[in-house]
Amino acid sequence: MRNQLLIAAGLTGVMAAANAATPIEMSDWDSNGDGHISHSEWNESCPASNIYSNWDTDNDGLIDDDEYSTGLFRHWDENDNGVLEESEWSKANENWFNEYSVEFSAWDSDGDGFLEYREFDAGLGKTSYYADWDANNTLFIEKSEFCESLFNQADADDDDQINVGEFDTDVVTWYIY
Repeated sequence: MRNQLLIAAGLTGVMAAANAATPIEMSDWDSNGDGHISHSEWNESCPASNIYSNWDTDNDGLIDDDEYSTGLFRHWDENDNGVLEESEWSKANENWFNEYSVEFSAWDSDGDGFLEYREFDAGLGKTSYYADWDANNTLFIEKSEFCESLFNQADADDDDQINVGEFDTDVVTWYIY
């Protein structure tokens, strides 16, 4: 319990810093004002934003698997209660994990109806999700890999641009906040 409280307190502090320092309006990213964020606009804005540094909690310039797992857990825990409820899991799984077809109960090892961080981390470790974002296979996610993977994840309709709905739903909800 004490560890869950420490994790929750730490995540709350990181989220507050993320909210204060990262541009959150689509117009902050849409430099030509056409209502879409092109791949090139994204490649200019993402590295200059604080998104990556919000995930790189040890400030070494790389995101390791622990930081990645913590970042995902933090963003998927929409009500900030330190556990993932099945409704939070379902939404995240639909938006991000649909290629894995993992059932909530498969990761809920103690069967209490919640995913604690340790369960989430153990389950995530059984997927290739981290490796998918580590495109150059260095065992760390570099800023360019993170930004590219985030763009690809947010571009739900694969049209090589992020529209208003994708930005509001994916980028802001899952990664900035």
